[in-house]
Amino acid sequence: MQTPKIPLVWTINGNVPADSLHYATEWEITDTYIKFTETHKDSLDNIVKQSVHVYDKIGVAGESAIATF
Repeated sequence: MQTPKIPLVWTINGNVPADSLHYATEWEITDTYIKFTETHKDSLDNIVKQSVHVYDKIGVAGESAIATF
């Protein structure tokens, strides 16, 4: 039986096993938007990968109308 291969992630310190990274999420909820952040850090607490997803509650058209008033 073959051992499953662990994917590698390229970092400034070379390739590291993906399962050695620390994964964290953060939510920020305001009246105007919801922001979800995913962060992968290495053992030295360096950010290896970070993704941010934002949902705008007002919308582009609504935001420009509010700024006019």
